[in-house]
Amino acid sequence: MYIGITAEWNPFHSGHAHMLRSLKNLFPDAPIISAMSGSFVQRGEPAIFDKWTRAKWALMFGVDAVIELPVLCVLQSADKFAASSVSLLHNMGCTHIAFGAESLNSDTLYNAAQWSLQPDFNLYFHQFLGKGLSYASAVTKSMEIRYPEISRELTRPNNLLGFLYVQAALKQNLPLSFIVIERNTHYPAIIGSKQMTVVKINRFFSCFMVVRPFQIL
Repeated sequence: MYIGITAEWNPFHSGHAHMLRSLKNLFPDAPIISAMSGSFVQRGEPAIFDKWTRAKWALMFGVDAVIELPVLCVLQSADKFAASSVSLLHNMGCTHIAFGAESLNSDTLYNAAQWSLQPDFNLYFHQFLGKGLSYASAVTKSMEIRYPEISRELTRPNNLLGFLYVQAALKQNLPLSFIVIERNTHYPAIIGSKQMTVVKINRFFSCFMVVRPFQIL
């Protein structure tokens, strides 16, 4: 049994620590492998902390190996980001994918993902996109047609990411199982919070810096 996690650890917060502790308690002998974004994160921004520091934090809290997800896979829509990370973890030998979710369990996410791969769902999804809805809104509106109770829960970010991981595994026909850790509270940063504040302040004031032109000699 090898457990794979997709993460950014930007920064590492107590929710990440809770998830890793839970996995270690449930599966003490299972190695944990993380697919982690590098210098850029999925939102399209530079990571606040460098990838070496973030990988070190993960190792400190129980991850056994951190593999960088290529930047071309990171700077994508959420579904392509999830598909790339699941594929990478599978190719690294992972048998299970673990992630946090606010309220949905693995069986519910599996049913939702199966519906999302049906031709009718795809038709509804593109109709909603054509009306100008965002990707996430189009997914939830299409899901509402078959599973209204699930669609409401997919508006929550970790539920949606979990759904995309399961959907990616089904699309690629990967023999993976899923471990869902409840994540239904706010988790403050436990590493790097002071440094992150300094970075944000520096970024704010950098907006007002005057850049002098080069002097021609």
